[in-house]
Amino acid sequence: MTVFTINVSLSVLLIVLLPLLNCRLCLRNLGGRCLAACCIAVMLRALFPIEFPFSRTIPVDRIVPFIRDIMMHPVAGGDLKITVWQTLLFLWLSVAVFLIGKKLRLFCRIQKTVRRLPSCEDETILEVWQAIQEKYPSGKHVRVVRTGLNTSPLITGLRHPVILLPEHEFCRSEYRMILEHEMLHCIRHDVIIKMAADILCAFYWWNPLFYLLRCRIFELIEIENDRQLTHDFSADEKADYI
Repeated sequence: MTVFTINVSLSVLLIVLLPLLNCRLCLRNLGGRCLAACCIAVMLRALFPIEFPFSRTIPVDRIVPFIRDIMMHPVAGGDLKITVWQTLLFLWLSVAVFLIGKKLRLFCRIQKTVRRLPSCEDETILEVWQAIQEKYPSGKHVRVVRTGLNTSPLITGLRHPVILLPEHEFCRSEYRMILEHEMLHCIRHDVIIKMAADILCAFYWWNPLFYLLRCRIFELIEIENDRQLTHDFSADEKADYI
């Protein structure tokens, strides 16, 4: 029942938290990255459904005992006693393992494909990229490739990050904004945060609030990334970036 009560309380918390994540006042004062970290903390708390020593239990005399009786009701007779709770737990974990394994397998396939792509040799892109690497020395290990896939610019990979650029011609200033945007994702470890949110969401596949929370985490990461990138931009440069 501890798992049940903690997940109910977290769901109530999410119902309150999700509207606050759209509040401009919270975003302005706390920042997108801080709010995203709070969201991840909520999701991680759900992975450890244990009561802390300082927790306070609110007694509920009617609803919780009724649910407990349902959960402990046997669904199989004989010597093998399987309860409703054990059946639901098996279903939960089975689907979670399948979804997480599917995501990890897809991630590995993408990394394998990306590693085979040759590095970008466009002179304009390389000149812009060299200037960005000088500005962010910690990102010198990041590689830039061009791909014919129908995708927007993105960064992928954990140990060996790679920026994928579509086969579309941009001007120098656009390349600078795109590459610096993806570089910030790398040095801020946003790929890890997004992957963690994806896995946690797959684990709680039965709770729609976690899907909403994951979407909001991704939005907050992009908002904070854009704000850091455009901090020193002029009004015209911000308009061009948008």
